[in-house]
Amino acid sequence: MNKRELVEEAMHLCERDLTKADMAEALECIVNVISNELEAGSRIDIKNFASFGVKTRAARKGFNPSTGTTMDIPEKVVPLCKISKSISVLPRL
Repeated sequence: MNKRELVEEAMHLCERDLTKADMAEALECIVNVISNELEAGSRIDIKNFASFGVKTRAARKGFNPSTGTTMDIPEKVVPLCKISKSISVLPRL
C-alpha cells in the first residue's frame, strides 16, 4: 500500500466527510510531527499501534569484502519502529 492508497482507505473508514486533500494533509502533518520528534531524540508511543524512537549504534570495526581491508565504521543514530503486539498480521508458526 502506498501513501495515495492509504489516504483513500482512510477516507472510506473515516466517519467524517473529509476530502482526499484534507486526509492527505492530515497524514502529512502526522508524519512531520513524528519526524520532528525523532530528530529531537524523543520517543513517540501510539498505543495499540507502534512506538518510534532513535538508537545510537556504537562505532565498530568493519570489513570491506572487495578489498579485504578492515575499516572504522563511525557511531550512527538510527530511527526505530516497534509494532505493537496487538497487531497480528502474520500467522504464527
